[in-house]
Amino acid sequence: MNKTKYKTALLDCWPMMKELRRDHFKHTWKAGEKGDLVVMGIFEWFLALCAGFGDYANPSYGPYYTGILRDKEKALTCFNTAESKGFKRDICASMRCHLGQLYMGLTEKSPKGDTVKPDFILQPAACYAMSKTGQIVSEELGIPYLNLEFPTKDSGNTRAYLTTEMQEAIEWMEKKTDRKFNDELFINAVQNEWECMVLWARICEMTKTIPSPLDYRQMWSLRIPNITSRHKRETVTLYRILFDEVKERVAKGISATPYETARLFHQFLPPFYALNIFKEPWKYGASFIGGDGAFTSMGAWMIHEDGTWEAAKMPHERGVNISTREAALEALADLYLGYLPASRCTLTVNQKEAAKMIHDWHVDGVVLMIDRGCKTLSAGQEEQIVELKDAGIPTMVYEGSHADFRDYNEIATLNRLDFFLESLGLKELDEFKEGQQ
Repeated sequence: MNKTKYKTALLDCWPMMKELRRDHFKHTWKAGEKGDLVVMGIFEWFLALCAGFGDYANPSYGPYYTGILRDKEKALTCFNTAESKGFKRDICASMRCHLGQLYMGLTEKSPKGDTVKPDFILQPAACYAMSKTGQIVSEELGIPYLNLEFPTKDSGNTRAYLTTEMQEAIEWMEKKTDRKFNDELFINAVQNEWECMVLWARICEMTKTIPSPLDYRQMWSLRIPNITSRHKRETVTLYRILFDEVKERVAKGISATPYETARLFHQFLPPFYALNIFKEPWKYGASFIGGDGAFTSMGAWMIHEDGTWEAAKMPHERGVNISTREAALEALADLYLGYLPASRCTLTVNQKEAAKMIHDWHVDGVVLMIDRGCKTLSAGQEEQIVELKDAGIPTMVYEGSHADFRDYNEIATLNRLDFFLESLGLKELDEFKEGQQ
């Protein structure tokens, strides 16, 4: 057990990250005043595709998602509203939250009570629940809807199919908005999207260091601008600054937490409303230093035959020139079909991947949540658990939902986590016990 006490420090770029998050929320309600489009749909992918029309707001299927999940009373009202319309608990928990907002009249309402009418819905079909939710919202609000199929396998045919789809989507958006698509804006946005995802993967790579310069809890917050606005230049600036800051922390031995008695991974999504699970190991001096929920959907990765994860190279670093619409579309298809592990959901394509990640990040134990709230993410979970156990890696499995607090037993889960940490040979730190007196 490593009992070294490390230096810690706050991240200088943290306020910049929070400001970008606030700006994203506010933009939904100010977009109309600025003449910007308001585009609904959960498209954490292909963000650059709408940027050819200039700056745009994206309130997903409801702008109050995070705030609702953090308030159990509001969340319960929201879920009950969706369920009263026939959307029961066997449906994706996130989609029920979105539909609850819709039927509560929140989807188009600003905090001041103003109404904002979205221009259209664009939904990359990462799963059937997202696609169907988009259709329902479209019908309820009376706005145009386009479903963009998202292939899960990478081949010449799927790339050609996806680039054709995106070209047709551009033409569809031009027709629905009566606006002209600007190729230069689009090309810049594609380059930004690529750079944010490569920088994020390179930042995640640095958490291999002992001590880790970031922990999962920090990464969970830092990842948000990458989800909402990685097509923007100011987001690239944030991640360049973060990359340099994390690199400096590694050089100076600055840790995310004072101790690293054990290094933990959390695989699959965590409970969004109960992120204190990441603080529980601190009393043992242990720390969650990564996992696929923080690494994959925001990072561009090369996964090698032996299971090694390596940050991808930028297109220009591989001699790829993005100077036309066609080249930009191909670059987007390349990014999401060639370098995004999340596009495969959690199906383990290479059986060596999970165990190799655990080895390369020097992880002592893995905690995995079986997600009742997402049928897509549950694919392949059992296989990964078996893979880790066969490799002799200590694991703890618990059940829950990333969005619905009713599917998660917090007390039982934290007790199980305590037992798991003790099974790794850890004990509560004396200074923690003294702090509790």
